[in-house]
Amino acid sequence: MAYCRVETADGYTVMSNYHLRDMRLSLKARGLLSQILSLPEKWDMTIAGLSKINRECSDTIASIIKELEATGYITRYRERRKNGTYGEVFYDIRMKPRHFDEPKWNKSERVKPKQMSSAQLSKEKSNKEKENKELFISA
Repeated sequence: MAYCRVETADGYTVMSNYHLRDMRLSLKARGLLSQILSLPEKWDMTIAGLSKINRECSDTIASIIKELEATGYITRYRERRKNGTYGEVFYDIRMKPRHFDEPKWNKSERVKPKQMSSAQLSKEKSNKEKENKELFISA
């Protein structure tokens, strides 16, 4: 089994410049992500905890986290207990965003569904046709 050991210096944080140069992120999102990446690995990350160490309210922190989720830097999921209730919230934080591979559509791949004629859609006509057939057969 391979082990990876990273030597760190106290008081310094090494992080990628990728999120600092991402033009999709606001300045607040860049700063919060940088701060989250600088926190110790075992730090209990909650919105209340982040708002306590910053001068922002919990609503602002939540909106910034939503921005980071939308751009792929943070993935949030909740633990589901056996009784069906939700448990703790877990965050996966990335230095580079997870890219969402959206399908690229060509115009040739788009197909319009065929429209059915009104006779096929009308139940009343089909019932009248059945009555007419019955009358025709009985005569």
